[in-house]
Amino acid sequence: TTSARTSVVMDGVAEEAERFVTNQADGDVSGVVVADAHGLCIAAKGVGSAPVAAFSTAIMSRASALSDTGELPIISIETDASHVLIRKQSSWTTTVITAPSTQELEETADADAE
Repeated sequence: TTSARTSVVMDGVAEEAERFVTNQADGDVSGVVVADAHGLCIAAKGVGSAPVAAFSTAIMSRASALSDTGELPIISIETDASHVLIRKQSSWTTTVITAPSTQELEETADADAE
């Protein structure tokens, strides 16, 4: 009965994660990944994948260990190719991947030209 109860709970988490991913994967968002506490991919859309889930969970774990207040951090990683936002929510870690805006790309190109 314990495994049946766990299965129902995980099915509920997976359904909720899939709804979240579907709602987020529009506009400038190029990918969304939801991972469980062990870094296993529960749901993914767009450029999100299982390796992203594991990576995001590991980063969140390390960042949380650095917090003196006990608050969960929100992690932002910016590169020329994408912006990644990692946040822990209830029992999972959510990663949202977006492309940089056109203005940011132009500013980067201008800075590189100088």
